[in-house]
Amino acid sequence: MRRKRKQQPKSRPIDPRWHGEPVCIIASGPSLTPDDVEYVRGKCRVIVVNDNYQIWPWADLHYACDLKWHKWHS
Repeated sequence: MRRKRKQQPKSRPIDPRWHGEPVCIIASGPSLTPDDVEYVRGKCRVIVVNDNYQIWPWADLHYACDLKWHKWHS
């Protein structure tokens, strides 16, 4: 018997609010320094990943898609 494939979610158009603007994504990593982040401040839109929103609350967007992260922080 063949298994049914999960239906993929329909794609949505990307929100054009930042169209044409540079964007930096700040994710945790051993090489990331506060100087790196301050360098991009005011030069581009900033997206922070997971707990980085606590360090750089001025970011334009916070992104977290890890289920464990959401369970830990809810």
